[in-house]
Amino acid sequence: MNKQQEQYWQELYELKVHTAYLSIYLLKTEKIDTYINAFLAITSSGSIAGWAIWKEYQFVWASIIVLSQFITAIKTFLPYNLRIKNISKVLKEMELLSIEYEKKWFYIAEGEKNIEEIHTLRFEIKEKKSKIMSKYFTTNILPDNKKYLEEAENIVLQNINNYYNT
Repeated sequence: MNKQQEQYWQELYELKVHTAYLSIYLLKTEKIDTYINAFLAITSSGSIAGWAIWKEYQFVWASIIVLSQFITAIKTFLPYNLRIKNISKVLKEMELLSIEYEKKWFYIAEGEKNIEEIHTLRFEIKEKKSKIMSKYFTTNILPDNKKYLEEAENIVLQNINNYYNT
């Protein structure tokens, strides 16, 4: 494998890791949002019923209701809904981009593309990936999460081992 092929492979690998990372991030964000919504649903209805049944714990039930109302009030300021929306859109485009450039890998690996063509394709990946990210994350950038990144790398490496036997 020549240097340009290696660089293309590395760019493709990074694209796949980034796509897997976004997928993991989406799943974890949806999970947090579900927990918040479940908590709010349970506390808003359960606390009033609990208050009516166990009057000696009125302070506890009142505190739970206050907490529920506080979370309801700040929920619109939490990043989860916007992240879910944006990551979903980015993920769809990244998956398509990944498939597109993985198809091109065959021709590169077989030596059917020259150095200049490989170089151009590699920078196309970078450009398109950057455009996709900036299109959906202009101000609300995802915080880095090393655990998610490690999980994404493991998924991609397993996939590479399964399909490319490297």
